[in-house]
Amino acid sequence: MADTSAPAAASASSMAVSNAKDDTDPTNEKLLVVGPAGAGKTTQLLTLPGRKFMYFFDPNARRAVQGHDLDYVEMLPEPSEVDWTLKAFNKDSRPSDKPKGTKEKEPLVYQRWQDDINNRYDAGFFNNYNWIGVDSISLLVKAVMNRILFLNKRYGDVEDLSDYRVAGNKLAEIFVPITSLKNINLFCTGHLIERQNELTKKITVELDIPGASRSLLPKMFSHILELRSSRDDSQQYNMLTRSDPRGYQGLRCAFHGVDPVIDVTIGNWSRPEDFGIGAFLSRNNANIAALRSSANPLPPPKKPATVTTQSKSAPPAPARPQTATATGLQAKTAQAQPNNK
Repeated sequence: MADTSAPAAASASSMAVSNAKDDTDPTNEKLLVVGPAGAGKTTQLLTLPGRKFMYFFDPNARRAVQGHDLDYVEMLPEPSEVDWTLKAFNKDSRPSDKPKGTKEKEPLVYQRWQDDINNRYDAGFFNNYNWIGVDSISLLVKAVMNRILFLNKRYGDVEDLSDYRVAGNKLAEIFVPITSLKNINLFCTGHLIERQNELTKKITVELDIPGASRSLLPKMFSHILELRSSRDDSQQYNMLTRSDPRGYQGLRCAFHGVDPVIDVTIGNWSRPEDFGIGAFLSRNNANIAALRSSANPLPPPKKPATVTTQSKSAPPAPARPQTATATGLQAKTAQAQPNNK
């Protein structure tokens, strides 16, 4: 006979149950803005209300925001880090074009970035900002890939499938703690690429990131929006909130009842926050609107003495010991990962 008695009381270690109607915590926005080069992705940063801090992996990003109030750190490779050698890869090919006496090149962009973002997190640096972000994740992937190839003694060689898998998994792992930061909005950009199926010859548009990150990373953002620029002299920029049949199929918008195509052209460069993605968010999110209406949303940003950033001429900082206690975003990553032991 089946047991019809009431279930036992929940143990003291059970997680607390919340009800969505009682949830009044501010909702932070997590944006992934995608599109081809020249679609105006970086420029839309200027429309976001509040204080902004960005990591620029794109060498052209600084020019797009020059003269405006936006803090950033460039993460670009030094010429001394680049492997200039032309590598031979056929079985009967000639020796690689490597000058005699050339020292091994070491790509350090990813190392510099992981040290910088963890140091800033530990020092509370990001608490001084309403927005943080990465421009672009496609070029961040390149830094990850270069480091993977270097560690496997194949820097400068052609990547293989296993390299893409490792880079994709690492990128997805990195963004788990970044997208879970409290009270901070996130703005990232990504490039799109067309791929043709070798069997069906069908062309699809995908995010230009590798492996598992192509499907996992979009799940971490509340909005995935595509930008397109006009093909005439009108200099108009449009934002897609829903996927076009011939475009990238991963678009989504967390707001209900919005138009599928929205004009995000910046009409006044002295007040960019009145236009574009920033104005779109302000119309649909009261917390973003409050940032727009507030003259001083946060106190002036402080530069904590504990934050140390590596200069371009300085030697690379030593790697964090693997046996040490995880700190900063590394600790958040550990907390977010399931225990498979």
